Amino acid sequence: MGKYKSIIPLIAIFCILLVIGCTEQKATAHNGDSVSIRYTAKFENGTAFDSSGNKTLTFVIGSNEVIKGVDYAIIGMAEGENKTITIAPEDAYGIHRTDLTRIENITALKNAGYSTKVGTAVSVTLGNNTSVGTIIESNSTHAVIDFNHLLAGKTLIFDITLIKINKKTSGTFQ
Repeated sequence: MGKYKSIIPLIAIFCILLVIGCTEQKATAHNGDSVSIRYTAKFENGTAFDSSGNKTLTFVIGSNEVIKGVDYAIIGMAEGENKTITIAPEDAYGIHRTDLTRIENITALKNAGYSTKVGTAVSVTLGNNTSVGTIIESNSTHAVIDFNHLLAGKTLIFDITLIKINKKTSGTFQ
């Protein structure tokens, strides 16, 4: 055993390095990283309403380029990881606000060149801003226009695959 005594510490160091190398963790996404994902977005009933298909969507986490629920879900994911998430309205397109509906005169809408059918998109000046809304009710004298986002108040399901992470380092991406 005496002649092998000097090699035993080398074998131990080799084994430790081997274990460390085998347990190396994949990089995960963090706030400020640029990421590329593929996704399918669905309503709670399973109907898909949007998908990236074979293309990727690239954005910087925390930059408000995507809805909050997607931003939050990406944090901690590794490249190649898949995740299905349920996003509450507050973290998607907001709750449906009744104060964002308005009654307009049918004659004024027709004079502006709009159809007054339910589902028609119309632009209306509200103060200094022009907003686009959708007619949700209509009769012979008035129309109710909803200025909420079309997905406001909806719980959404996203199937996400994280394709690529570009880590942020000192204001640049690797």
